[in-house]
Amino acid sequence: MPDTNQHLEALFVQYNKGLKPYLIALEAKTEMFPQGILNEIRALFDHCARTSLDGLTEKQKQLEIESAQRHIYRASYDCLKELCLYYARELEQFEKNYKGIRLGDVDSGQFYPRYIEMKQSAEKLTKDAKHCEEYGMAKYKEASEQYQDAILQYDKTLSFIQENSKTLAWSTQNQKKYFWKSHVITAIISLIVGIIVTLAGNYLYDFITCN
Repeated sequence: MPDTNQHLEALFVQYNKGLKPYLIALEAKTEMFPQGILNEIRALFDHCARTSLDGLTEKQKQLEIESAQRHIYRASYDCLKELCLYYARELEQFEKNYKGIRLGDVDSGQFYPRYIEMKQSAEKLTKDAKHCEEYGMAKYKEASEQYQDAILQYDKTLSFIQENSKTLAWSTQNQKKYFWKSHVITAIISLIVGIIVTLAGNYLYDFITCN
C-alpha cells in the first residue's frame, strides 16, 4: 500500500498537471483570481501540511490527503466554470455592441446562423458538464472534459467573430449609412408633404374667402 509520501507526490502531480494549467488559463483571460478558488487552494495545502504533524496515524494522514484531493477537484471545477462564464460574458458583450445592427444581414446572411450554432453548442456543453458535476467525484473526469470542450467551443466562437471582424465593420458602416439616408429621405418627404399640405390649405382658404 502506498505510504503518505507517495500519496502526497501523486497529489502534487495532479496539482501541477491538472489544476495549475486551469489556474494559468483563468488568470491569463480574466487577470484575476476569484476568492473562492484561492480559499480552495489554501485549504488544499493546509491539509497537505497537516500530514506532517506529530502524532497522526496513517489513517488520519490518509483522511487529510483525501480532503486535499477534494479541494483540488473543487478548485478545478471553479476554474473551468469561471472560464465558461468569462466566455459567455464576452459573447454577451459582443451582442450588446452590435445590438442596433442586423446581424442576419452580415456576409449575405451567412454569419449569424453559424454564430448562433456555435454559441448554442458551447452553452449545451456547459449545461451537460454542470449536470455531470451534480454526481460529485464519481463523474469528475467526464464533467471536466465537457467543461474543457465547452471552453474550446466558446474560444472557437470568439475566433469566428474575430475572423469576421472586417465583414462586421463593413456591415455596421453600411447599415448606419442606410439608416441615416433613409431617415434623411423620410424627413425630406415629410417636409415636402407638409409644404404641399400648407399650400393646399392656404389656396383652399383663399378660394373660399374670395367666393
